Amino acid sequence: AKLGGNGKASGLELARLLAAVHAVPLSTLNWLDIPTDRPTSEYVLQMIKAYEDQWQRHRTRPSPTLAAAFEYLRTHVPQQGPAAAIVHGDASLRNLLMDGDKAGALLDWELWHIGDPTEDLAYCRPEVEQVMPWSEFIAAYRSHGGGDCDNSICAYYGLFGAVRNAVFGESCLYGFERASHPGARSAFAAIYLARKLIPAVAASLTALNAGANA
Repeated sequence: AKLGGNGKASGLELARLLAAVHAVPLSTLNWLDIPTDRPTSEYVLQMIKAYEDQWQRHRTRPSPTLAAAFEYLRTHVPQQGPAAAIVHGDASLRNLLMDGDKAGALLDWELWHIGDPTEDLAYCRPEVEQVMPWSEFIAAYRSHGGGDCDNSICAYYGLFGAVRNAVFGESCLYGFERASHPGARSAFAAIYLARKLIPAVAASLTALNAGANA
């Protein structure tokens, strides 16, 4: 669906809020029983393992595409990217609570974690580009204190996000097939998985491999 109305204002507000989130010192999380002093790559590998384990538990059929994608993610974790930061995990214009041209809140934090802030940028990019040029979004992000956005690292996290969504779809399909009274929402997720999520992983992985071989 196309995003209209105050879409550009929403994009600028998302840039501002993400810059603020990514700038929060990890030391503020000292009340949580989680390590906050590891290299970014370690957090990324931890997330990859968690999603791969979820896929192995819930997959209902073999998927050479997802297997290849997980192998790529494990072996191509960016080593020179930004320092670890708080990552929202579902950065989206849909998750902004707007009041006119200003955002009052960034919603839906259930997927937050410590990782590479580029993950948030890659995840919101397809949606942002519907309402404004990506270069303007990144300029706004940087003007509010955000860092650089390396296109190759952004492409890696594009695959990461596609794989994550496909794993969530597999979990929905798993639940749908085993439920005594399967719901329509799970049925939709199962259909969506087959028609869009796995092909999105394939397209992203193909693009990355083509770039590496260019």
